[in-house]
Amino acid sequence: MCFRRRATPSLDVLTNGKRNPFLTDTYSEFTAATTVPCVQGDAWGELVQIVEDVSSSDPAAMGRLVLLSAPRAGYGKTHLLKRLEEGDRNEHFSIPVIFNFERSVSWNACADQVLRYCHITSGHASGVSRLSEIARRLFANLNADLLRRGLVQCEGDQEAILRDLELRAVEIYQLAEDSSSLGQWFLRNFELLLPELSESLAVRAGLTVESAGEWLRVLCAYEQGQNDSAAARWQSLQWGIRQISQTMQGGFADGVQVLSVTAEGEQLSAKDRLVEFLRLTGVVKLPVITVDEMDVLYRDIAACLRLADVLAQIAAKVSRSLVILSANDDVWDKGFRYHLPSAVVDRLTGSMVRLRGLAFNEVEALVRSRLEEVDLSPSDITRFVRTTDLAQWVENGGAQISPRAVIRYCAARWDTFGAAESGAGLMAAAAPPSLFPSGDPKLAPAPRATQKRPAVGLAPLKPIVASPAVEPQKSTGGDKLRAAFEARLGELSETFELDPVRIASLLRIAGQQFPMVRYDEESVSSGNGVPPSLVGVWHTGDSELLFGLRPYSEIAYWKSLVRYMESRGMSTSKLAVFDSTGREHVSSILAEGGESHVDVVELDHSAVRRLSAASDLLDDAERGVLDVPVPQALAGIVDELDFFWKRVTRSR
Repeated sequence: MCFRRRATPSLDVLTNGKRNPFLTDTYSEFTAATTVPCVQGDAWGELVQIVEDVSSSDPAAMGRLVLLSAPRAGYGKTHLLKRLEEGDRNEHFSIPVIFNFERSVSWNACADQVLRYCHITSGHASGVSRLSEIARRLFANLNADLLRRGLVQCEGDQEAILRDLELRAVEIYQLAEDSSSLGQWFLRNFELLLPELSESLAVRAGLTVESAGEWLRVLCAYEQGQNDSAAARWQSLQWGIRQISQTMQGGFADGVQVLSVTAEGEQLSAKDRLVEFLRLTGVVKLPVITVDEMDVLYRDIAACLRLADVLAQIAAKVSRSLVILSANDDVWDKGFRYHLPSAVVDRLTGSMVRLRGLAFNEVEALVRSRLEEVDLSPSDITRFVRTTDLAQWVENGGAQISPRAVIRYCAARWDTFGAAESGAGLMAAAAPPSLFPSGDPKLAPAPRATQKRPAVGLAPLKPIVASPAVEPQKSTGGDKLRAAFEARLGELSETFELDPVRIASLLRIAGQQFPMVRYDEESVSSGNGVPPSLVGVWHTGDSELLFGLRPYSEIAYWKSLVRYMESRGMSTSKLAVFDSTGREHVSSILAEGGESHVDVVELDHSAVRRLSAASDLLDDAERGVLDVPVPQALAGIVDELDFFWKRVTRSR
């Protein structure tokens, strides 16, 4: 829908038809222009400090796990990791590991990802691959060690040679080009030097002498093949690494590789080779393993558990390493938090970098940086910020404004300058409607024709949300959203069972978008030495709606929530418990007492299906699967759930 005011010119006129600088999502590609220092500046500072701390730690110190988290997609996790990758020229190597639908989570997959990335990616000004840089710096490092220990002699100023080895390693050890006398000398004497080099590397990297020697052979052969094609070098590298595995397993017969390793043996071999490679990399620079784009593992609990095990073992086995897991709250909650042993969760969350919503000054800086890319004049930039009502939009969004939401908001207003003044705007989407009690024993959605009409003869109780309904803004994509909703609904059987985790996800996303609701998560002590659990909370004025985040099968968790409600004793707070199965789990939960603080919301099968379909749709919008921002997706289906908003927010 397009809104125009007669007195307000379009930006196409102001910019002489220049391209829309907001069409590209905030961090789809990393360029200097997309970096605005103040945006997520605190998180970036924390991340840099962690890298510096690990870099300066004891060489034998255990690796460190870091969780980089955000409420949902679009807050800038990938961008921060790209900044880290771009800034690793001197102190660390940043190595991303990304999984797709064709690649299972395994040691084989991780080893392949790490080595392939180092083989194909240039990380040095000279253009050589990261693997070449690692190999050359390692040769220089070990050669310098032999010089200092007097195991080799040199002509000329030894200190000058040592400085050259440190500063010009990549240039000196171009073994295929014979570009330096030192490089030629190293290549001619490689076999003679190998025993001492292997012992030195074994001590410094924590390898066996045998594996250290095999790795040095592989890297030397890799560097000698610089004039070969990238594909040929990759095949040669893979063959060499398989040779290492067979040597360590004693699997050679007359110099011919014996390919009789079981699948389990291959995984163990891949694990050993990956750990060894990261250890020898650590001799040169701090290895930083980053795992991002986790949506592929959404609700795949088994894959998440395997990944957590791999990352924890890398941190444990590779001294002075850094492993960063980047995950949105939905993936973290459904794949990791409630399924991992508490010790692993504690390690993953011991160093947490949390991304937050943007303040207005950050939003304005981000918008101005994009407008400056198309050389918009300072006065027109100020006018765009003012007339698109950025300040009010940010205020309505509370603490939930993400960088991606800013870009999409402005993209929609580039061609409709002044539209925000006339009432358009994603964040004005949907407040909970007026609230009325339901007398039905089980809550069901009203027919579409009567869905927005209050029940006749029922006086409204004091609502938790003390504000009138805000009619959802109909967008041009509303029909498509409703069609997607109906399609999801059709996928769920008539006997689809209630899933409290799905309903909790729906309440979380809605609570983050409704203007009159402040969503939060509170820590609840379970006692008996069990780590605290979390409960979702809608804060609305002086009232609170709490809801659990775990399945009903975890009775101990739900009982701890009831005890928590009892201890708080707030008359304006309630814990919502949803039921469609005849109160079996409700009876178990209420065994602790707490009826005065628990609101049992009974749902029929139709309501369960509608809520589940809505939750899945909003989850997809949050993960970027739908080409629609979350506020617009919620606005498109909010009236479908009118019956639910009224019921969960009514007074007890």
